[in-house]
Amino acid sequence: MKKLFIAVMAVAALASCAQEEVILNNNKAIEFGDAFVNNSTKAIYETANDITGFTVWGNVKGEGVSTPVALYGETGATVERKGAALGAAWTCSEIRFWTPVCNYNFVAIANGTAAEVVNGVPTKIAYTVNTSDPADLIYGATTASTDANCTPTPGAVVNFTMRHLLSRIKLSFLNSVEGGDYTYEITDVKVTTWEKGIHTIGAETPWARNGETSAVLNFEGVENLTNSETATPVGDKLVIPGSAVTLEFTYNEKLNGTTFRTATVTKENVVAPVQNYSYNITVEFSKENQIKFTINSVNGLGGFTDNPGVNIQ
Repeated sequence: MKKLFIAVMAVAALASCAQEEVILNNNKAIEFGDAFVNNSTKAIYETANDITGFTVWGNVKGEGVSTPVALYGETGATVERKGAALGAAWTCSEIRFWTPVCNYNFVAIANGTAAEVVNGVPTKIAYTVNTSDPADLIYGATTASTDANCTPTPGAVVNFTMRHLLSRIKLSFLNSVEGGDYTYEITDVKVTTWEKGIHTIGAETPWARNGETSAVLNFEGVENLTNSETATPVGDKLVIPGSAVTLEFTYNEKLNGTTFRTATVTKENVVAPVQNYSYNITVEFSKENQIKFTINSVNGLGGFTDNPGVNIQ
């Protein structure tokens, strides 16, 4: 009898809490630059050179004012690198200035949009899974204040601690059938999950589904899965945390290279992804009840006896 096991292991955080430095120079104009995120793979930001821009929101409140005023409106301002060196000022679509004795709040988002903005800063972030061009959703928030000389604190360079807001899943297939005669060809590997989500900043359960549409993420298959103790990786994808994840694939089971069985496997809710974690979903092909042979009894022919009635001349 063949057994198919599906195991899920949260292998590590999606990426370490990385630092993104946003330059807030105190020479009157507020400027942005030197975006840096590390410890990541594939669609996830790896270094500062991978980031070409982000959207920034902010507000300011001075003396005698109770409600902060938006710096960049409801939609924020676009910050683009445009070939600038790390540490140099990047290009912001809207110019704002430092003002003496004021408090500032800033929010940076890459690959997401503000679903709700209060007093100029987002409180909710909308994200859509792009099946053809996956994008890492990162977010950071920071504050600054100025003295009577217009000097910002905590310093000329204000750091954003950027957070990865998504989850990552990887699929592996393992053939643990004894011997080397049974192999597997795996095709049409896909994961169905939420297409859209809303992230509420600071909420205990930050993610919720946005609408009822689903995204289908296609993974690489395996042409010839031979007996091995090492799983064969078939890619990785970014998914919305908390989303329902359904795994589906088709496989051809072969004996000495010839297919004798084809089946499709569907497994719903194979994992409940948590924000900023990576999951390795391993599908293991295994067999028990090995075919064995013995002789229990013999029917028909009996023992040999003499027959005196037969004469040969």
